[in-house]
Amino acid sequence: MNPTELAADLDERQFARYECPCCEEPIERTWNMVTRDGIAYAAYFANSYHHTDQAHDTWIDVILGTWDTESADDHVTFGCRVGPVQSNP
Repeated sequence: MNPTELAADLDERQFARYECPCCEEPIERTWNMVTRDGIAYAAYFANSYHHTDQAHDTWIDVILGTWDTESADDHVTFGCRVGPVQSNP
């Protein structure tokens, strides 16, 4: 791996499992830090839904910014949904 590439140590991933309140199927959450040259540049959170009567989808939030200070003034967050759109497989 090129040392200037962004990376996430898969051995450091965190996992949690919740129950969906609408269908009681599992919601699986994973999160981790994204680093470059050993310095944290982002954190991500991914929630995967496994609804029984709907298509499966995942919602991802990424927070970019400086992580070695107490301040979050430079943090920027974006989110996206991965999965089919209703009436548009």
